[in-house]
Amino acid sequence: MILDDRIEKIVTYASNHVPYYKKEYEIFKINNTFNKKKFTSLPFLDKNILRKNLDSFLSTEYKKKELFNEMTSGSTGQSLIIYKSRLERAKAGYELWNSRRKWVNNILLLPMVKFSAREFNDSNINGGNIINIPLINLNEKVFEKIFEKISKINHLWIFGPPSAVYKLGQYCVRFKQDQLKKIKFIELSGEILLPLHLQKIKEVFNCPVVNQYGSKEFWGIAYECKNGKQHILDNHVYVEIINEQGNPATYGEIGEVVITGLQQFSMPLIRYRIGDRARLIKSDCVCGNNADIIEIVGGRTTDYIKTKIPDNCYNPVVFCVFVEKLNDLIGSHDRYIEQFQIIQKSLMNFEINLTTKGNIDKPIIERKFQEMFSNYLGTKILLNFKYPEQIPQDNLSGKYKYFISQV
Repeated sequence: MILDDRIEKIVTYASNHVPYYKKEYEIFKINNTFNKKKFTSLPFLDKNILRKNLDSFLSTEYKKKELFNEMTSGSTGQSLIIYKSRLERAKAGYELWNSRRKWVNNILLLPMVKFSAREFNDSNINGGNIINIPLINLNEKVFEKIFEKISKINHLWIFGPPSAVYKLGQYCVRFKQDQLKKIKFIELSGEILLPLHLQKIKEVFNCPVVNQYGSKEFWGIAYECKNGKQHILDNHVYVEIINEQGNPATYGEIGEVVITGLQQFSMPLIRYRIGDRARLIKSDCVCGNNADIIEIVGGRTTDYIKTKIPDNCYNPVVFCVFVEKLNDLIGSHDRYIEQFQIIQKSLMNFEINLTTKGNIDKPIIERKFQEMFSNYLGTKILLNFKYPEQIPQDNLSGKYKYFISQV
């Protein structure tokens, strides 16, 4: 079935069986013909609309009590419940497992060490083929308990956000180097992947390290091939990039990520603004995958640097660039900024949290950071530097956020 047919199928189904879309999709019911222009005239969906009308997004052909519910991480401050049927979860899982098998053929047979947003409990590491590690309150005591279980396993793979896998790598280097060879594959997801984290994870674990772009709403959205390109899982989702004018962007043009789930009928999400910014690249990848390539270019659209000029908002991904430049300035593999977190307290006031390794000349780092940031914004701002031993994770999701806006 070609892509247009799959899009038409989900839109037609939603307009006939889902209360919210029955009301909103009058434009689709004008006649029975379908084309891209008609699809792109359909209204966007966002988290606020979904949250306020949750039950009206459920298909009348499904019973709510028979559906699985999943909670999003709430990166914008509020979590959201997403419903899927057992079959839809299986189809979403198949897309990911099929992508993983291209890296490790027998990966279904390997136990998975999975970082998840739950408090540590001894029952997390018992039974099944999954060993759960809590993202919240991650510490050496937890790692030690996990390795009591891991020590009995010959081979395994790891799934989790980059900052958590990075911490696990640090622990392994200090205490469990003999266990590193049993780790055969690592899949990173859930956070912006910083070059420093990727470099160190690859150095420590010495195995394939792959980046997956996904969300709780859809599970997998794109998956990295062996040439380092993230291809859209186009059998599962249809991805649009929308420019500043609200129109579909051209290839290479940066805009907002909008997703339509192609296999979710119990709770269809059509033209859903997921909150990321990216660009699409037409695939000419030698891996043979013809699906479009997506390049994420920054954090959530709701987490942008704000200034005194209302329309002037800046992408916080620039902080990643600053930190990389500062690490180059330091110029030593033994001395670098390991993690950072920037909190915008007001329009002109920022808290800069840096965790460092080695004897860094802090006045030089602070002066350079101030200089780069002021030049970027075109105005001088107040920076308050702090050097905590550890950057805290988000209390709800357990994930690491490198930029937080309190404005």
